[in-house]
Amino acid sequence: MTELLLKKFVKNYENTIDPAVRADYGRLGGMVGIVCNIILTVAKYIIGSISGSAAIISDAVNNLSDSVNSIATMAGMSAAAKPADREHPYGHGRTEYLTALCIGTAIVYVGLSLFSSSVKKIIEPKPITPSAAVIVVLVLSILLKVWLTVFNKRLGERAHSTVLLANSQDARNDIFATSAALVGTVCAYFSDLPADAAMGAVVSLYITVSGVNILKETIGDILGRAGDEDTVAEIKGIIDRTERIWGVHDIMVHDYGPGRAFASCHVEADSRETLMDIHDIVDDVEREIKDKLGMVMTVHVDPVDMQDEELVRCRALCEGHAQELCGKAFIHDLRIVHKDTEPLLEFDMIFPYGSESMGEERKKSMEAFLEKEFPEYRHRFNIEYE
Repeated sequence: MTELLLKKFVKNYENTIDPAVRADYGRLGGMVGIVCNIILTVAKYIIGSISGSAAIISDAVNNLSDSVNSIATMAGMSAAAKPADREHPYGHGRTEYLTALCIGTAIVYVGLSLFSSSVKKIIEPKPITPSAAVIVVLVLSILLKVWLTVFNKRLGERAHSTVLLANSQDARNDIFATSAALVGTVCAYFSDLPADAAMGAVVSLYITVSGVNILKETIGDILGRAGDEDTVAEIKGIIDRTERIWGVHDIMVHDYGPGRAFASCHVEADSRETLMDIHDIVDDVEREIKDKLGMVMTVHVDPVDMQDEELVRCRALCEGHAQELCGKAFIHDLRIVHKDTEPLLEFDMIFPYGSESMGEERKKSMEAFLEKEFPEYRHRFNIEYE
């Protein structure tokens, strides 16, 4: 069904790097969500009012909010597809994150509201009038939400859309909410206890937690995350395969929204290369990354004289000591500067994130090592983390 809808309503649906195609994904997901949730809202409100079930009426309100979320999805992804302009040179892709933030907030609000109403029903229980029609409607609702969960998840994964994935999570919440209403309705056949309201309270807490998780994920996107490991590995692989480039470090991916990624890195190349030659090599690397990953890449070149035996010796010894301090450490940008009477040995020493507390100890250890092994040099180094 997902494939059929994509072929019918999204032109060039396989080209998900294109912002216009991603906007069409959002419109499709939004329209399907609106239609499904309005149908469910009307059906559940009617049977909830007839049966007197707090859980079913709460579930109807939840579906109504889902319709609003679907409208927000369409608006957010359409806004995110707008091209760059003078005021927003990196595009409008982060609008999608703001939309997901709104959806997460709405989910938390609905969850807390449902919890409040369910608690009131526990304190002041009201009789429920179950019927076969109620059960049939709830079962059909669950099946529809299962399909909607899978549908939004597939759209979100294809388009790398935070908003569509948030909608998938919301639809999954509805499966639990409606299942709770179904259990409460069935229990009403056998007991006068407020099982309906109790189930509503439990599910409302689950909904609230899922909304909080969406908020955490989205806020992380807005604040700026480290580059995806697979993406960074692919960038590194492309550069490592490039002849006449000896190493790459400081790979940074700057996320301006899905499909709006920029990246930068430093590469080491022979200092004897001509400026024109190394420019052509770097230009090819940037073009390949753009073609394969759809991101704008900026490469900074660090010239290294790998034919200088003293430089090679210094690098091997310094990196060896760094790896004694931490097995994942490495050295880059090591050079010997002969500007003064006493030459300067300088480099950057990289350690993994999470080991910052050892920074001062490692700094003292490296300083002692350099004074012992290279008394003829002044030294200067930076400790960085990645």
